[in-house]
Order: sequence, then structure tokens, then C-alpha cells
Amino acid sequence: MAEDLVGSYGYFGICVVLALEGTLGVGLFVPGLTVLCLAGYLAGSGTLDIAGVAPAAWLGIAIGDNLGYALGRFGMVRSPRALRAVDAVHARLDLRRPRWWWAFFHFPVITRAAFPVVLGASRFPVRKWIVLSALGSSLFASAFLAIGYAAGRAAGNLDSAQAQSTRLQQAFLVVLVAVVLAGLYRLWRHRRSKSK
Repeated sequence: MAEDLVGSYGYFGICVVLALEGTLGVGLFVPGLTVLCLAGYLAGSGTLDIAGVAPAAWLGIAIGDNLGYALGRFGMVRSPRALRAVDAVHARLDLRRPRWWWAFFHFPVITRAAFPVVLGASRFPVRKWIVLSALGSSLFASAFLAIGYAAGRAAGNLDSAQAQSTRLQQAFLVVLVAVVLAGLYRLWRHRRSKSK
């Protein structure tokens, strides 16, 4: 499926698939990471030009991010349950001040689509969001295009590039889980000390 999309629509197909993959909910059905790795592979093997692939990938990811941010920011996410979740995140973190590690929000699959919506719903400043989105999109596109590109240049197979991509994504997921668990532990200790 991914090969057909990229083969039929080229750079435009890369951009559209990555934009859809980053939009909340759609990313569950659109193989964005596969397309990103495939695009790098095709650029490495000479089928596509990396000078066209890289901007198309970056633009698609940035569009998906900003659609998610707009969903949160402009009231399209209005269910009481969703708003309570955003309020809980906002209460635990100071979302007005970005942290350097936020630039890696694309890497764990569960934060790729949800993080822009949460920041939008919590009224994260637009200018800071644009910088964060541009930086995050560039890091994510560069990392996975490079994996595919290296496999294409070495005449390796696409499956090995996708396996490396999966391992990288899993490593970021482990880091995310560790950060969440550390935060929960600190919260538990704080509440425990207050109750004494």
C-alpha cells in the first residue's frame, strides 16, 4: 500500500500521507512511518531525489502537527472527558514553558498525534508552537529518512530499514514510559508527604 502511494503520487503522496498520519485518529490507519522510511529508501536508491523527498516529508509532518494543534486550540476537541484530561496534564506540567525534550514528541507513536492537540487545547502560545513543530518535524523526518536513505544507498532491503525504524521508535517509547513513571512516583511522594 505505501509503495503504491509513493509510486503513484511521488512527493505529493509523501506529503499527504504524512499530514494525515499526524492528525489525531487518522494516524492509526495511515502508514506514515512506513512511507517516511520508504521515501528515504527510494531517495537512497536513486528513484526519487532527496532534495524533493526531505521538504515533502517535513511539510507533511508539519501540516499534520498544525492540524492537531488547531483541533485543540480552536475548540474542535470539546468533549468533557477530553477537556478534563487536558486540564489534568496542564495542572501537572507548566505547558507555557517548553522543555528541550518536547522536540522529540514525534518519536513515540502515542504522543505524535496527541501532543499537538493537548498543547492546542491548553492554549500553548502559537509562536512557541510553530518553533517547536518545525524543530520536531525536522528531527523526526531527518531521523527516519536517514535510515531509509542509508539502506537504499547500501543496496540493502527496505525491511531492514523498517526494522531499524521500529527499534528507534520503541526506544523512544521506553524513554517516554520511564519519564511518565518517574513523574507519577514524584507525584505519589508529594501527596504522601502532604498527608503526613
